[in-house]
Amino acid sequence: MNLKNGGSGIIFPYALCGSFGPTGVESSISGKYTYSTFLKNPSKKPIGICGYEISLERGSKLSLSTSESFRGTSSETIEIWIYSPIDSSHISCSGLTPISRTLVNKNTYVYRFNASKPIKSVEIKAIIPCSFWGVDFHSEQGLIYQQNGLVGAQFIHLIQQRDEVLGQLKWIKPEMIVFSYGTNESYSNFDSLNYYNKIKNFILDIQKELPQTVILISNAPDTRSANKIPQKEICINRILEQIATENKISFLDINKAMGGWGSLYLWQKSNLFLSDLLHFNQEGAKLIADFFTLSLMKCAQFDSLIIKPYESNVTSKMSAVLYGQSISLVPDPIKNNEPENRPINNNANKPVQKKVYIVKKGDTLSHIAKKTHKSVKELVKINHLKSPDQIRVGQKIYY
Repeated sequence: MNLKNGGSGIIFPYALCGSFGPTGVESSISGKYTYSTFLKNPSKKPIGICGYEISLERGSKLSLSTSESFRGTSSETIEIWIYSPIDSSHISCSGLTPISRTLVNKNTYVYRFNASKPIKSVEIKAIIPCSFWGVDFHSEQGLIYQQNGLVGAQFIHLIQQRDEVLGQLKWIKPEMIVFSYGTNESYSNFDSLNYYNKIKNFILDIQKELPQTVILISNAPDTRSANKIPQKEICINRILEQIATENKISFLDINKAMGGWGSLYLWQKSNLFLSDLLHFNQEGAKLIADFFTLSLMKCAQFDSLIIKPYESNVTSKMSAVLYGQSISLVPDPIKNNEPENRPINNNANKPVQKKVYIVKKGDTLSHIAKKTHKSVKELVKINHLKSPDQIRVGQKIYY
């Protein structure tokens, strides 16, 4: 996923490739075409950050239109991504004015078209055989969010398209890139050292090409697939945290934020999971989204914002770890460091109710320690503070 200032994000007609989305976009193709994905690519075709490509035969027409449910921003300018080893005019768009064609990477082109009013539909005709990678309704204002992903894909599949992905990212120049992990890797063959080196080198490549871009990695949540424990997940999560620490990039510990290993049963009891224990329901997804929101705000250093704790009937402690710190959402942790395939005994792990002190102007942690009859060390540990000096007015200090 990436965030950038300006632009609507790359839109790809996933439905034409047997997948879903995006919301509010209708698509069709007249003429011959094939498609490939990160997972199904027998011809080993180059693929961009969307994880899909559509190969259009000469004369084929790809039509895209947006409806009222489209969540992006329509604009008078669009950019179309095309891959082709032939340096020639690849496409035309009926009713739109061609502005430019730019070679942004080896065999990767960006076509820009303009119109007199916001573009609601576009018909792309292949002049010669070429590969379609997506279209961007281009705008220069606003915070733009673009989600890219493929069901079943792993980080390694993205890295296999390193040159193509980096080429697109260099053109887009996102202010933030978020790598959000699922558990696909956790059920596959796994070489920890090889995995560590590939992920680390890819992150280093991004930092070299985009030194001003903020990177956030979130690890895999506590879930199950077909009631199986994701045995490799502990190792993968530790590798991700190590890479984040070594390269000074942001890290969101979703697993810990949920409450640690076995916490999914508590989430299930609180009606936050679907019955498959692999996917969150709408309420659970909202809570995970809150974790991300807190992390994104922290990455952007919006320190002036007051973030209210999420109101939830989940009794485990939910703390999103970022830069080695914790953002506390609700009180007291479930201490369970290993994978568990049975429900948590809630009576045995009943949280201790803590009191709260609100930091006032002029307060120091030592002053608060005296008022609460706790030591500074205890307060630092209870509130997951990185430093005794890092408190602010209005902050909640549990004791």
